Amino acid sequence: MRIELEGIGKRFHKEWIFRNINLQFEPSKRYAIVGNNGSGKSTLLQLISSIGFPTEGTIRFESSNSVVPLEEIANYLSFVAPYQELRAELTGHELFDFHFKFRERSNNIDFKTFLQLTGLEKQGEKLVKYYSSGMKQRMRLGLCVFTKAEAYFLDEPTTNLDKQGMAWYQELLKDHLSDKLLIISSNIEEEYRVCDTIVSIADFKSTR
Repeated sequence: MRIELEGIGKRFHKEWIFRNINLQFEPSKRYAIVGNNGSGKSTLLQLISSIGFPTEGTIRFESSNSVVPLEEIANYLSFVAPYQELRAELTGHELFDFHFKFRERSNNIDFKTFLQLTGLEKQGEKLVKYYSSGMKQRMRLGLCVFTKAEAYFLDEPTTNLDKQGMAWYQELLKDHLSDKLLIISSNIEEEYRVCDTIVSIADFKSTR
């Protein structure tokens, strides 16, 4: 997956959050979008992952040197953020099955292996509403990472994770996303130290 941004800008009401963004994200590379809280880095990540739409400019997605139509792009991308809702009335097992009714599993992973790799071995049949905040974030990250995709987008991925969870997160990226396009939005260095390229949202601020 290759993603190209040309003249991207986003405005809320009369205020431009950022403007004139011209960037290329290359296959198998790792990028970090960094900035202070409220700076617009999460908004930019959402635009790049086609969750939202820019006020101006265009975003081009290519796979195997062919342009991917916007209506098909969701099948190529996987996104996670701590504000994503998890269906609280489902068990972990039911949530896993529900998610993968719509997306293909990476390496055809089964539920038992998923629990082992996310550190949720004892939580599979528990209702999600009884998960701790850290367990929910492990579940979100697991569903994202083990979804088959060509590009992965992580917004503040270690929110609610403790020191042990942070170490698990680092291993998760190392073991399962080493050959994928990865874009992380963060202001915590530990979250994005795996990245090859740093993009500062402050470079694209505009008062006009």
